[in-house]
Amino acid sequence: SLPPAMTDATKEGRSEQWASMWGKGIPKGGGFDTGDACIALSAWLQAHPAPSEGARAFVPGCGRGYDTGALAAAGYNAVGLDLVDQAIDEAKKFFAELPAGHPLAASKEKVELVAGDFFEAELGEFDLIFDCTFLCALHPEAWEKWADRTVSLLKPGGRLVSLVFPICDKEGGPPYALLPDAVKGLIEPRGLTILEEQNPVPEELRHMPKNPFGAQTAFIVFQKPQ
Repeated sequence: SLPPAMTDATKEGRSEQWASMWGKGIPKGGGFDTGDACIALSAWLQAHPAPSEGARAFVPGCGRGYDTGALAAAGYNAVGLDLVDQAIDEAKKFFAELPAGHPLAASKEKVELVAGDFFEAELGEFDLIFDCTFLCALHPEAWEKWADRTVSLLKPGGRLVSLVFPICDKEGGPPYALLPDAVKGLIEPRGLTILEEQNPVPEELRHMPKNPFGAQTAFIVFQKPQ
């Protein structure tokens, strides 16, 4: 028999699958948990710290919050959002248990962790949004809606930092295969310009280099007009 047709909600990421996975337990560094902040983001933030005191950053689908923590360490008031309550509980536990000398510990008071729906949560506007393995978790039929929502959450002059992954030939998902041209085709028609593009990133900055798809990574920074 055919699998049940996907609903719009499932295409938009509202799937019981995520709660089920967190419920079974995702160890640090297991499954889609990277165990640490995205190395390409961390490298970029060294040259691009927060532009001003009080600048806000956002990570949708934040999981344990590593990237949210990296943005806070770079000076942002950083908001991490996840659909799954248990993911946010795990993120809060991660920050609560950080040892004093950990690079993310000193700035953890700048981290806000929210359980909620990306398309509906009241979040305000941001100077930076980091999309890393969030878009690829959504069905391609929901990508235009993702682009509308993402651009609407950016302040004028704000930046979308897109880690494009997994770049590969795999069928189906999640994760769904991504291409830099697909992301550019969603974002550029909405008026944003490309500030920077690495396609692919250097080998040492690849996301999840041992991933089962042999997927490559690209890194694109877009800016919304002032």
